[in-house]
Amino acid sequence: MRRHAAELREWFERNAGWALRTDADAARLRKTPGTLTDATHPAREAARSALPFTRRRYVLLCLALAALERGESQVALGRLAEQVVLAAADPELVAAGITFTLERRDERLDLAAVVRLLLRLGVLRRVAGHEDAYVSGSGDVLYDVRRRVLAGMPASLRGPSMVEAEGFEERLTEMTARTALDSDELRFRAIRWKLTRVLLDDPVLYYDDLADDELAYLTRQRGFITARINELTGLVPEVRAEGVAMVDPWTTSRTCACRNRAPTATSPCCWPGTWHGRPGPSSRRNWRSAYGNWPQSTAGSGPSRRGSRERSPNSSRRR
Repeated sequence: MRRHAAELREWFERNAGWALRTDADAARLRKTPGTLTDATHPAREAARSALPFTRRRYVLLCLALAALERGESQVALGRLAEQVVLAAADPELVAAGITFTLERRDERLDLAAVVRLLLRLGVLRRVAGHEDAYVSGSGDVLYDVRRRVLAGMPASLRGPSMVEAEGFEERLTEMTARTALDSDELRFRAIRWKLTRVLLDDPVLYYDDLADDELAYLTRQRGFITARINELTGLVPEVRAEGVAMVDPWTTSRTCACRNRAPTATSPCCWPGTWHGRPGPSSRRNWRSAYGNWPQSTAGSGPSRRGSRERSPNSSRRR
């Protein structure tokens, strides 16, 4: 990462508007999502189950980060819990129906899940003890606080205290807004960044999810955008009537029990080059869930909101 930091920093800034920060302790890519309404990339438990965080755990995460920011270079989990309970007594949180006493086991499990996420992110380093002992009430845990990593956790362009909007959606928009789009160049750049962000994060982009100006830009610049992503990641674009996907050409299988059947979401056909990633944000469609079931095909004309399936030039060969 550090060896190629300069090139990566330039690429992410130019193509996605993301800032890459590297120092002696950590590397952090400060990302803004392509769409602010996508709820399919939650924080997850740092355990085998990888369950998504609940609303309670998100609140605990914010309270824990605030407590760590005000605290010392070392902290015990029990002490952190006390500070979280004090912060949770805020009248606004109480009015929203959020209360924490951490007296019940399920509440301690929630705090332990938050701490394990911070361990995985490098904000904390375990010195002694284990979270299981805290959950059971039989012991405590001591952590080093990596303050430089902690300071780099917020990824918003504007601090929450600088935002005047009251509603959640309005606050989120203000926190992620970079500049006024008062020229064609800035508007086109914002569209390019959005399309690139979606293709990097999901990596499927549906035409129906785009505004008219975004679809028009993608029609003209699809080759340029997908070539830049291929340059960084090695993913290969595949174009269909529904949209564009970035496919991992190395995720392959030589055998398939259902090769001669029509693809469905529950009958996985493993053609070479098909995408086997996690489904993206648009769960109302079957493409993401069934995408790995379809043979690759050859490229067609340009994007359209409806029509026959398009084909990709790099995917007609089967092994």
